[in-house]
Amino acid sequence: MSLAALFNTKVNAIENAKGTLPDATSSNLVPFTVCTNSWTPFIDDKLPSKGKSWRIIKEIMEVQNYKAELELMPWARAVKSVRDGDCDALPDAFYTDERSQWALFSEPYDQVNTVFFKRVDRELKPYESYDDLKGLRIGIIRGAAVTPEFDQTVGLQKVEVRDIRQGFSMLYAGRLDLQVTEDLPGLHELELMSKKYPSIGSKLVIINPYLAANSLHLAISKNSENASKILNDFNQGLAKLKSNGRYQQIMNDYK
Repeated sequence: MSLAALFNTKVNAIENAKGTLPDATSSNLVPFTVCTNSWTPFIDDKLPSKGKSWRIIKEIMEVQNYKAELELMPWARAVKSVRDGDCDALPDAFYTDERSQWALFSEPYDQVNTVFFKRVDRELKPYESYDDLKGLRIGIIRGAAVTPEFDQTVGLQKVEVRDIRQGFSMLYAGRLDLQVTEDLPGLHELELMSKKYPSIGSKLVIINPYLAANSLHLAISKNSENASKILNDFNQGLAKLKSNGRYQQIMNDYK
């Protein structure tokens, strides 16, 4: 089964089961905007319910009487929109000290493995510390966080790319030695790119060890009206979904 087919999971009939959502109409729900890029299988408007993360976030906010709206845009623009308060929240965000200056972070609702991809024919010595990566051209997505240690390591040759597609194109062409991204979104993007470059899926591979397992949070703009209340409401809604079993049902749909 292809990754695309795997991610195109069924939407359970229980999604709108009685008791899951509050007895409220759209007219009395509080508007709430979420800005991010497409990041399969977590958020993608081509997937059922627009992906696992969006399904979780939307249901949490509906339970708490919010009407969540999703706006897709490049990641760096989404970060700026939330930082400036033009958008209420950034989903699937890794916690960083820098981001905590302008955002409040929810309790984690999922996690993802952050990894390096390389060309299969590029011989690289195993790395034990980030110092072993010095001298290598490492692609990083503009505006993205990796790990605090990686982000703060000086002397690494970090090359900013617009998105993972550009990073993989440069890696495939030999203009990068490594590309940082997350495992499932990265593998999905390679499958999409293989339609134009048939060999790319076999040429680019994940290397071990993984960099980190990063928790995913909703980062709520401190410039958003009632940011602290939104944070509390989200955390309470997440606790409700976990206590009534709904959270686990959603997670099971995306296994």
